[in-house]
Amino acid sequence: MSDLTPDQPLTLYDRVSVVLYRTGLAMAGGGVVAGCLLAWLDGEIVAGASGAHKAATCLLLGTAVGISLGVWFLHLYAARIRRALRWLWGAALAGLAIAILTGGNPVAFYFGHWYGVIAGGLWVACYALLCVKEGFCFHLYEGYAFAALAPLVILAHLVGLGPVAARLAGWTLLAALAAVFTVRKLPQPLYYDIGDKSKYT
Repeated sequence: MSDLTPDQPLTLYDRVSVVLYRTGLAMAGGGVVAGCLLAWLDGEIVAGASGAHKAATCLLLGTAVGISLGVWFLHLYAARIRRALRWLWGAALAGLAIAILTGGNPVAFYFGHWYGVIAGGLWVACYALLCVKEGFCFHLYEGYAFAALAPLVILAHLVGLGPVAARLAGWTLLAALAAVFTVRKLPQPLYYDIGDKSKYT
């Protein structure tokens, strides 16, 4: 969807849904950036007693809320793609529910176990697909870069590939891409996200 059509009137729902969608993108992007900072400042975020752990837990949940807003208020012509993304989101949410119900420590779940890294990767995949959509529709090419790099960074973390500093550098690059993506997306006119209403399926 890249129809930049300003002559279509926006309803109240149109405006609110776009604001919620972009709020979600901002929360998700901010979560990526803040999470990277935490990783650099405190390598023991998995430990339940650390202050960084508590901050990381709040960030993780806030980022999940942001991605959820992005998924549910996404404006995309193809209904099949919207439904597929929501199924992926459902799987990510199920992983978060398991993390909370089995131990109440989602940070340890996501970062302390190989299956947790995969479950966390579902959230990253949701955000990455939102980035790809924006890259395709509005030429926010850093969204493509984030989506391409994220699986490699997660895989390196999963298998312990390379030194810790190199893996942190990968997360830092993801954070930089998320920050640029967010800063470029938020100022766009609201009607950009709505496009041509006659093309929705």
